[in-house]
Amino acid sequence: RRESGPPPRPPTEGGEGGEEGEDASQARLDAELRQELAELLPFRAVLSAPWLYRSWAEFVVALGRTGGVIEASPGDEALVSSPSCNLLIEPDGALSLTSTHDQVLSRYSFVGGAFPQAAVPAGAICEAALAIALACRDAGIIGHVGVDFVAFTGAEGMLRLWAVDLNLRLTPTALSFSFFDFLVGGAFDAATGEYRGGPSGENGQTTRTYVMSNAFYHAQLPSVRPSTFFSACRHRGASFDLVARTGTVFNLVDSFSGGVLGMLTVGPSRLDALRRFADGLALIQQQVGPAVARHDASEQALHDLTFQDVIQAVRSLATLAPSDILPAPAEHKKGERRALVDAEEVNEL
Repeated sequence: RRESGPPPRPPTEGGEGGEEGEDASQARLDAELRQELAELLPFRAVLSAPWLYRSWAEFVVALGRTGGVIEASPGDEALVSSPSCNLLIEPDGALSLTSTHDQVLSRYSFVGGAFPQAAVPAGAICEAALAIALACRDAGIIGHVGVDFVAFTGAEGMLRLWAVDLNLRLTPTALSFSFFDFLVGGAFDAATGEYRGGPSGENGQTTRTYVMSNAFYHAQLPSVRPSTFFSACRHRGASFDLVARTGTVFNLVDSFSGGVLGMLTVGPSRLDALRRFADGLALIQQQVGPAVARHDASEQALHDLTFQDVIQAVRSLATLAPSDILPAPAEHKKGERRALVDAEEVNEL
């Protein structure tokens, strides 16, 4: 988009409006656009992975070597959520949707998520994901597949769903679901988008949800003894109840000396899982120290996800509207969205 300068002059070669004049005009516009991009991009571009590319110059070198893809994204005012789906393509061709999540992104990098996704009707996202899995199977792909979507409000006020990424691998959310499924021992219903597990009640097993962050970095974590930290967790109730199948689990991706820790919290509702996650973050701040802002020159710049990113992720998840607590569609006004918790509860989280 041109931000300054006069409009392009009309073509003068080959006759006004002629084919040669149009070609010359297009070539001139292309040259001007390339010049403007070369001048502006180094100052306008924001690197989403400063731990991988320290500068715009490093990114350009990598881009020239491997190539890249340019994607458009809905604006923040229209974006509802970034749901993802994990699928399995069996060697015999059988397809299954194994889990769905609402992703939380920071600078377009994955920070954490909540299971199951709640921004899109379960049937709609299941159908879309299985259609992509079918195309993968027809292309000869087998194994684990992850599909990332964006859900946004279109110009007509209707909810729309775009697929934006295809991961031919076992994704972090797929791994977190396997861990959660092992802990709870229930079953995921792709048609309804619900997971039922835990102790049985009058109406059978109850629903279970979870919130997770696979691994985040905290600069002060290496200074804390693991035995002291986990003793404080037990004292504060930040543990997993094997009978109720709810609670908090910490993932030791590395030793404490690496400063990296993961966390997964399970509850009967997203609100409960979010509160447990927020309690876990508060406990870490009390036992380890407060979050430190990211500085490019510090060691934190070497890590893709910091403790501060996770705190922001919890606040973002708290504003999503899960379909399981929304009233029937007839009770909604067009375009209305309900928040999971009110403003005061979000601030507490």
